Amino acid sequence: MTRAAMNFPRSFLASLALVARVGASLLAATQPASAADSPKPELIQMTFDEIGSWKYRDGKTPIPDDVKKFDGKYVEIKGYMLPVGGGNWCKEFLLVPALFGCCFGQAPEPNHMIFVKMQGKKEAPFHPRAIRIRGTFTAREERVDGLLVSLYRFECEQVLEE
Repeated sequence: MTRAAMNFPRSFLASLALVARVGASLLAATQPASAADSPKPELIQMTFDEIGSWKYRDGKTPIPDDVKKFDGKYVEIKGYMLPVGGGNWCKEFLLVPALFGCCFGQAPEPNHMIFVKMQGKKEAPFHPRAIRIRGTFTAREERVDGLLVSLYRFECEQVLEE
């Protein structure tokens, strides 16, 4: 066997290794960053005064532009948790500006509550005191069989004790 024939496999393997490294570098450069690598959007502070300062009339009042500006944004808001189901852990809950004692026993207006759903498989423990939630806010009417279910929804990433 000649010397060139003996070196062929080594040089061929070296070339393959080089192609693999270059290919992996190019592939990594074209892949989108993972959620953990990508920066969080700017956190916007929002209050119930801002989203509840208008009178809602079912089917007659559009959501004002000063509320729509929060739609799709990453926000934080303070309020009180009202669990939708039973138990000490919540996948979904309503966030209201104050507990019912402050509302003289009446349910809050539709624009004074946010339907909150925890992100992914997360759950939050029930908190009887004020909390802050962080996540993506949605402002638009949601109806089921023609009945208003919510004006505001929230995909919650994090629940913080106040």
